[in-house]
Amino acid sequence: MAEERVEKFLKRVAHDLLTTYREKLSSSLILVPNKRARTFLFEYLREMTDTPFVAPLCLSSEEYATTLSGLEKAERIPLLFELYQSYETIYRQNQKKPVPFEDFYFLGTTLLADFDEIDRCLVDISTLYNHLLKLRDYEKEAQTIAEAFSHLWDSLGAIYDHFTQQCLQNKKGYTGLVYRKAVEATENHPHPLQQKANFVFWVGFHALSPAEEKLFLSTGDKNKVFLDMDRYFTEDEKQEAGFFYREFWKKHLSSDISSHDDLLSQKNNRTIHIFATTNETTMVKLLGETLQKNLQNPSPQQGKRPDEVAIILPKEELLFSVLNSLPPDLPSVNVTMGFPLKATQIASWLDLLLSLWESLPETSPHATDTVTLSGSLLIEVLDHQYTRLLFDNDLLNSTISLIREKNLSRVPTSFLATLPYPQKENTLFSHFVSWYSEKPDGKPTLERIFLLTKEVLNAHRQRGFSFDMEFLYTALQRISEVQQLVKEKNLVLSFNAVAKILRDVIAQTTIAFSGEPLEGWQIMGMLETQALDFDSLYILSMNEGIMPAPATSRSFIPQDIRKEYNLPQAFETEAVYAYHFYRLLKRAKEVYLFYTKEAKDTGLQEKSRYLEQILFEYCENEKTPLEKTYTYPFTSLSETPICYPKTDAIKQKLLSLPYSASSIKTYFTCSLWFYYQYVLGVRKTETLEEDPDAAVKGTIIHSVLETLFGEYQEKSQPITENDISQMKANLSSLIEKAIRKEFSDQPITGKLALLRHMMTQQLERVLESHKPYTPFDVVELETEFVGEISADTHTFQLKSRLDRMDKRKGSLVIIDYKTGKVESLNIPTKKSEENTNILDEEFLRTLYKNSSRSHLFQLFFYAFLVKNAREKHSQDKREPNPYQGESPFLSICAIQEGTFHNVKRKDTNNPLPFDETVESPFVKGLQKALLTIISDDEPFTQTSDDKHCRYCPFQEICGKRKIG
Repeated sequence: MAEERVEKFLKRVAHDLLTTYREKLSSSLILVPNKRARTFLFEYLREMTDTPFVAPLCLSSEEYATTLSGLEKAERIPLLFELYQSYETIYRQNQKKPVPFEDFYFLGTTLLADFDEIDRCLVDISTLYNHLLKLRDYEKEAQTIAEAFSHLWDSLGAIYDHFTQQCLQNKKGYTGLVYRKAVEATENHPHPLQQKANFVFWVGFHALSPAEEKLFLSTGDKNKVFLDMDRYFTEDEKQEAGFFYREFWKKHLSSDISSHDDLLSQKNNRTIHIFATTNETTMVKLLGETLQKNLQNPSPQQGKRPDEVAIILPKEELLFSVLNSLPPDLPSVNVTMGFPLKATQIASWLDLLLSLWESLPETSPHATDTVTLSGSLLIEVLDHQYTRLLFDNDLLNSTISLIREKNLSRVPTSFLATLPYPQKENTLFSHFVSWYSEKPDGKPTLERIFLLTKEVLNAHRQRGFSFDMEFLYTALQRISEVQQLVKEKNLVLSFNAVAKILRDVIAQTTIAFSGEPLEGWQIMGMLETQALDFDSLYILSMNEGIMPAPATSRSFIPQDIRKEYNLPQAFETEAVYAYHFYRLLKRAKEVYLFYTKEAKDTGLQEKSRYLEQILFEYCENEKTPLEKTYTYPFTSLSETPICYPKTDAIKQKLLSLPYSASSIKTYFTCSLWFYYQYVLGVRKTETLEEDPDAAVKGTIIHSVLETLFGEYQEKSQPITENDISQMKANLSSLIEKAIRKEFSDQPITGKLALLRHMMTQQLERVLESHKPYTPFDVVELETEFVGEISADTHTFQLKSRLDRMDKRKGSLVIIDYKTGKVESLNIPTKKSEENTNILDEEFLRTLYKNSSRSHLFQLFFYAFLVKNAREKHSQDKREPNPYQGESPFLSICAIQEGTFHNVKRKDTNNPLPFDETVESPFVKGLQKALLTIISDDEPFTQTSDDKHCRYCPFQEICGKRKIG
């Protein structure tokens, strides 16, 4: 008895059909929810009989309606074009100006969905639209609805009539119209298909639309119904899964509710596992491991029967991730679901191409204007795998590098013409160059997109790549369909209209996979499981908002009117999902439910209400479903520190390196950072700066100041107070020129205009702060200094780029520009044996590893190189020696503050020169620092202070920043 109770639903139906109705089965009609249910039902019939018999006609609900109506179901895009022509005709008849197709497109999508629901629900059109017309005046007064909606209400009825008449003439229509015409065909007398059938078996249905209900009632006594209900959700008025049974089936069937199954209440019949994971990647990885574990103890029929194992994906986009995670020794698998085209590489490539076109200016340029497009988008297009199929990779890489080096955030189309791409392959760039002449008409864009997609498809064929061929072919087919429709309807479409249509077509297209449906494990979507049962279930994405899926609410019909006319409500969609979920649990022996805890934009991702209900109801069950949380973090290498020893080869490299102040500070901040950057030479990928960051601002400021002071340095002319005033007058134009150099031909508006204004104010203050020191001479400007230092038996090369060096009243002043916060430049003192304040030599010797005094270390490093250069000049006996004189003073020009910060003793405000008392301990510390860098006893390791990792370009490589 127990075995019969857990028998598969369709298997039980097949048994009843063969034992009770066999004599008249061949001349009967079987209706099922979908084609998959038909396949499984016929397989069970085949298994249960040894003698051949003529199979009955078996149709899905949609096929049944199509046969009765005599209409063919049309695709959505052709219907939208047809609907626009009806809209345009009615508006012109009413002397109204119709909107262009691109503005109508999404309105038409909503309108078509409304028409579909109206017809499925058999709503009286004239009554509904009369109601809307009465409501229109109230809505206008209340101003609670968009004016476009209100205007459209005036003509909805006429548009509907004209549109449906066109559909009937073409013998093609949307699904709702097919069902309405099917009902009309059976209202007065049975359809020939119904007349011929001895019985009409309704197998596995649950929620019927009003049109389907009418079709059911039209066959009267011939109906034989096989419902898959359970007392768990039919008896409980609060259980949403039983809503449609209570609303329709219970009223029209005489069967006693006690004859329904009572499997869900018997909780010991199945084991339920609930897994919470950090994110979707972890969820799919855990699924693969769970499948592999279960394969190790296979049943005798493991992987052979199609009704044994099912992997349910409520979220279609996870299909390929799941396929890649399946155990390699799995015998076979069958995919019974579609994969969204929008999740493929061809979709991302086409979207990038359209976005790149959209980055061109909206209006045609003047003759003097330079036409530019987005540099970052161009790099994405060039770096995409499909572009790389069409062009030489070295050529693409060099182009990308060139754009980054020049920081071309806006790339002139003239730049594209200078690239050394073969003309026969230059179609991609020629499309952008010639776009303006075609802008009023989007048809050439369609043609170009079609040709480019075809090129990629051909490239796949030539290289023998088969994996993406189906995706490319599907995209090409959809683009071709749009082209043909535009040509047939003779519509003038702008580029924006074409972009909208192409993106929407891709978003709405699902790629159907074909396979052997009765072999191996099944991978399917939730709605494909109707009437099917499996021994083991693996259901992913059990999150609220996915299970159940949210109901779409876009409609021209207000919610209260929808309720009045029994149009679908949101709770009905939820009831459908609840039924499918709980029905699947009925006969399953093992159930594995997965959900993610990953935080979304709206907050924490919640588990589905179905999981909460299961956890509550199974709390006292022997097979209590325990919720387990799994995480698969990428191994953080900071927990197992990376350590690279200094081999002889590395030591030789270290001895040959030229050391700067920043490289030395990098080593003592994090020696691993130093290893990656200076030993291995790993470079951070250059990115385009659409908006100015701190580094770009610094470059612009250095450029402006170099221009301002460079003129006087070349002339060896002292700078006076009047000269400073003249510099201030030239500031604005110089800043604008520097900004244009960094940001190509990008117009100086928005953030760039704000940057120009801010820099003008800052540099005006900076120049004003120079006046007390006038007159002064600029000795060096943006000069590269090199030198050397001996330590132990080694000689180290030093280098640094000095921002500026002035001569003020005979004294040299080394100046470094800083755009950010300036650290303290005070040198601490301590009491000597003579009870006088002397400089803290220990502080100076250990300055190289003091992370809070990097500015001071850098200034001393500059000063040491300047004195080194002075001594070299003296040895060479060059005259005149530009660095001759007293020890240099050190200063930082703080750009934001517009002031100078001088190096000084902590106990006095007087500037401190870089004399022997400072130089001697500093040099000893510098020597120790360099010897430490090359020391065999000091391997390259990660820093223990994570605050240093914030701006490190290698944080992902070393594991300080976790990925995933």
